[in-house]
Amino acid sequence: YALAANTTGSYNVASGPYALYVNTTNSNNTALGYRAGFSSIGTGNVFLGYQSGYYETGSNKLFIDNALRASEADGRTKALIYGIFDAATANQYLTVNGQLQVTGTGNSYISGNVGIGTTGPGAKLQINTGADATIGQIIKGNSGVQTANLQEWQNNSGYILGSIKNNGDANLSVISP
Repeated sequence: YALAANTTGSYNVASGPYALYVNTTNSNNTALGYRAGFSSIGTGNVFLGYQSGYYETGSNKLFIDNALRASEADGRTKALIYGIFDAATANQYLTVNGQLQVTGTGNSYISGNVGIGTTGPGAKLQINTGADATIGQIIKGNSGVQTANLQEWQNNSGYILGSIKNNGDANLSVISP
């Protein structure tokens, strides 16, 4: 019953009972899973998982989920992963509704600003605690065997402007103009 109502839509891929069931004329959708993208009437969507994006009617959306949500808005805020595709990179959007863990042996990086406790960071890293009694940052060394500085501030030449050592001592360099 996948793509059962499709009449003129093209380049759609649907696998699973009732996947892209309501889609009639829209194209470029991919749905994998029982009722994935069931109500979809948009184009360029990707739905992965059991009933993922069931109520979604927009275009250029990404859903990775495994549950029927109560509404279109509920699906966007509770799907494990929700995203928006756009030709302009700045307008693309990815939400992970759960804990995010990045592991690996190589380097990981973010080229934009990172906000913790804020959706609009004004610097490469901005931490807003949200409460006066909340610790804003904890840096722990390696079980007493830490030999490098716990934290360093460097200029663009790599010169250490300040540091906090493993024993808690703080060093600040004075550079004359």
